[in-house]
Order: sequence, then structure tokens, then C-alpha cells
Amino acid sequence: MVISPAYQDALTWLHSFLDNARTHAKDLSLGNFDLLRMENLMTLLDAPHKAYASVHVAGTKGKGSVAAMCASILQEAGFRVGLYTSPHLEDFTERIQVDGEPIAQGKFAKLVDEIKPFVAKIPGITTFEIGTALAFWYFAKQEVDFAVLEVGLGGRVDATNIVTPMVSAITSISLDHVPVLGTTLEEIAAEKAGIIKDGISVVTAQQHPEVHKVVASTAFQRSAPIQIAGDDYRWQFVRHTLDEQVFWVWPKAEQAQMDDYIEGKRANKWTPLEFRIPLLGEHQLENATVAYTAMQALRAQGIVIREAAFRRGFANLRWAGRFEIVGKNPLIVLDAAHNADSIEKLARTLDTYTPDKPIHLLLGVSADKNLPKMLAQFPAQRIAHVHASRSTHPRAMSPNEIAEQAIHAGFSATPYPTIEDALPAALDALEDDAMLLVTGSVFIVGAAKNVLDKITNH
Repeated sequence: MVISPAYQDALTWLHSFLDNARTHAKDLSLGNFDLLRMENLMTLLDAPHKAYASVHVAGTKGKGSVAAMCASILQEAGFRVGLYTSPHLEDFTERIQVDGEPIAQGKFAKLVDEIKPFVAKIPGITTFEIGTALAFWYFAKQEVDFAVLEVGLGGRVDATNIVTPMVSAITSISLDHVPVLGTTLEEIAAEKAGIIKDGISVVTAQQHPEVHKVVASTAFQRSAPIQIAGDDYRWQFVRHTLDEQVFWVWPKAEQAQMDDYIEGKRANKWTPLEFRIPLLGEHQLENATVAYTAMQALRAQGIVIREAAFRRGFANLRWAGRFEIVGKNPLIVLDAAHNADSIEKLARTLDTYTPDKPIHLLLGVSADKNLPKMLAQFPAQRIAHVHASRSTHPRAMSPNEIAEQAIHAGFSATPYPTIEDALPAALDALEDDAMLLVTGSVFIVGAAKNVLDKITNH
């Protein structure tokens, strides 16, 4: 990717502020986050976040996927849609998209120049807060109808939480960012549930009982109508290939018709809705049902989204780095799983789609992750070798430490100082029937995509 000098200067300026995403978790606390800075900056910019409707998505896993699904469906419904996600895979511009297109480098650089005088009036502002403000401002300038906003960290004090959305969505919650968000599921759930607004519909994935109790209690306290994806709207896997999976969705109220349908009693000609989605793994069907339920909450408020928009929105979805198959001979899979719970879901997906293949694992993780617990989720009998590496992210764990912990867990492992060293070595080591899996963090997946692009282009 060619980076213009103006764009590089804009990124350098942006990262010159306190960057919580690049700070080790042990050095962070919720005290680092203050919504007043965002509110003051939005006031200076004439409240761009109020110029359009929004959908707000929090959670531990799947929130980026759900946000991308919601944006794709709304776009197919005929709306102009902004999508704000983080972190990015390869380039910062991926975080700020309109109708599926990342902001152009030139537009980003111009927007940064325009926001500088306003930022100068906000002491203590952070990189993520400025990036969020840039997204809000860009969406207003682009006159979007909807913005779909992924929470960065937590929810209650996240920079995105100044919006009053039409619907809030909470994906699966598990232990993550423990030093910042809390040491128990209840504490973490309280932070995530902080996006629930008074009287605003909330959709949640099916959660651990202790998590559901916190989310449901918060919704009750704020008089927010709540729907549970997987219960109020239900799903069932139908079939899959390496390119897509097919699933059914139906409302709880029509469970009797679904029972008849499954039993072959089809006299009333009722059928469940059938959708295709290019994202693989059972967890993505759970995410899709969260997105579907969130869109139903919009429909209940008068937003017109026809069935065809759901079909096209799911089928045309683009969301890289989530069990993304970038090569089939040999099989190369990139997956941004970054904690024990998401690795466990990745392992189930591997068992479903590639049950017999030995796996060469190219692994890079952030230093604040529980690596032994992550390693324990991999299908140990299938891991041929661990190729330990790192991205350039300052929070990345050293390859030597990853390799040491992998060996301690019973794997054979080799450390490589950079992804440029690790990826070719891992590819060379593949036996005829083996596959390469790159995982452990969004950052290692993004770095691998960049190296693969260079290899392919040569």
C-alpha cells in the first residue's frame, strides 16, 4: 500500500496523543477514560453525532462482525451508512467507512488538519477519542442516514458512548481486558451494559447467567425494551462449504410452525427465512442473529428494511480476518481470535471445516493476554508446530515468550523476530495435507495479510 506524505503526517499527529490501545493494560484504568472530553469536542464541532441515526454495538467477541452485518443490511436497504470499527487490520482508514468504502487517505489528512484547532482546546484528549470524533464528523459531512458504531473498549466510558442510538446491541461477553474492565464477568458486563440508554431498545446475545442478570437488570432500570437473539429470534444451521454457510431464522412466536416444518408438516406453506453468509463458524450464526434482531428493533420503529435487504446484506458482507480463507492449496486461514473464549470457538470451527488437517500455527498475541489459557483451547493433537512471532504493535508479546509458553504447554515451537521471517518459514514447513492458521490477535492477522499481499504481488 502506497502511503502519501500528508496521510503519514496525519497518522503521526494522531498517535502523538495518549494512545490507550498502545498502552499495556497494567498501566491503564477506567480513570483514563472521560466522556466529558468527547462531549466538549462534539460541542465545538456542532454535534455531528446527532446528524444521523445510529446503531451502537458492544461486547467481548463478535461486535465488529455484528456491526459490519448491520451496516451491510442497512446499505442494502437503500440507506447511506457509516461504519466505525476498531482496531484495523492493515490500514487506519479501514476504521472509518461509508457504504463499505474506507475514507480516502487525502480526505483523512484534510479532516485531521481541520480538526486540529478544536482538539487543541481539549486538554488530555486521547488518540481513540480523536479518531472517534473524526469518524462522527466525517459521517456528518458525508450526510449518512445511519452510523453503525463499534465500541472500542468496555462501553460505559468508551468514546462512542455519547450517542443516543435507535438500538443498542451487546454481543457475547467473556473475560477480557481484565486489568481495566474488572476481574469478574459481572464487573465486565456492567461496563458493557453501560451503552444501554433510557427507553432505547437493546438486543443481547444469549449470555452466561451472571452476565444476563446484569444486562437485564440494567435494561429494566433504564426502561429499555430488551430482546434476546437466540430466544426472541432463533436460528438453526443448515449447511456449509468453505465459502459460505446457510442458516434459518424465525421468531419465537412461530416456534410451532418451525416444529411442523422440521417434521415435514408443511400444509400451511410456512417456511423459516433462509440466509447465506460468507463468514464461517457457528459463532458467526449467533452474531448474525444478533444483527438480525437489532434490525428487527429498527423495523419496529418504522425503519423500512425488506427481506431482500437481509438476504443481500448477509450474502454480500465483507469482513476480513474472521476465519478468512486466503488460500486453498495450501489452505491458509486468518482468524483474529484474541482470547481463550474466541480461541475455543475457533477450535470448534476448525473441527467443523477442516477436521483432519494438521495445523501449523503462526501465533502472535498481546502481552496482556492469558496465553496459557489460550493455548489450552487449541486442538493439541492437530497442532504440528507453533511458529511464534509478533506484529509491530507495542503491546505485542515477544516471540521468545510465546514459544516458551507453547513448549511448556506441550507443543513444539520456534520463535521468529518478525512476521516477515515467520510467515515464509511456516509456509515452507507445511506438509502436503497440512494447513496454516494465523491467529492470536487482530494485529498479527493484519501483519500477515500485509506480508501475504507482498508475496502474492511478487
